[in-house]
Amino acid sequence: MKRSIDIIGSLLVLIAFSPVFLIFLVLIKSKDGGPAFFAQERIGKNGRLFKMYKFLSMKMDFY
Repeated sequence: MKRSIDIIGSLLVLIAFSPVFLIFLVLIKSKDGGPAFFAQERIGKNGRLFKMYKFLSMKMDFY
């Protein structure tokens, strides 16, 4: 029961904040022109690997 509530709550919050995420995506792409997302593998519960995605907020320097 708790797992179901967690999943439904997470989906509702994700849907509610998706316009804000879209604005961040557009702002990052327009300012820097580089990738908007950063993917990193992390170790989770019981040593399982999972991929975490973040908005790339630092300026990319191409030398």
